[in-house]
Amino acid sequence: MTMFIRGFGKVSIRICLLLLAGWATVAILYSNLPTFLRPWAAGIFGIASLIALIGKYSNLRTRLGFLAGFAVVLVYWLLMPPSNNRDWQPDLATLAWADIAGDKITIHNIRNCDYRTETEFTCSYYDKTFDLAKLKNLDFYLVYWGSPKIAHTMMSFDFEGQGNVCFSIETRKEKGEDYSTVKGFFRQYEII
Repeated sequence: MTMFIRGFGKVSIRICLLLLAGWATVAILYSNLPTFLRPWAAGIFGIASLIALIGKYSNLRTRLGFLAGFAVVLVYWLLMPPSNNRDWQPDLATLAWADIAGDKITIHNIRNCDYRTETEFTCSYYDKTFDLAKLKNLDFYLVYWGSPKIAHTMMSFDFEGQGNVCFSIETRKEKGEDYSTVKGFFRQYEII
């Protein structure tokens, strides 16, 4: 029984390490390295990870080397800087911001887009002041698209007699950029 538990533990650890290697390989592929370098760096990391984790060269030293390489990829991934200076799609180019004075909040650049299609729309922006003491309701919405396991979340604030304002976090796409769920999981979009 002890041999079975040890064997199961070793297999489980190897599977976890291989999953980490797969994640890191894809993270390199979708990193902010120069475009021509990404597939090469991802391929080299993936092959080196397989050599370190399985086969005749796999030992404690190579697995520790893999963990060090994984740590470098993880730190690099976590430190990829976002930017507000890009050529944004027109419906995502203007950022909202707020001034708070006591119980009053003025939200600037509230987006109001009239979408005729995904690419054909008219956007207008306005400022509005709300009295926080008049907050009557707070609604939380989940909007599913594609998979029922992934949802877009929104919060709507109902200010009595002053209307509603809805907040959500969205990917801020550049002109000509399409959305990819996989790229989204690898920090390829700024948010708005």
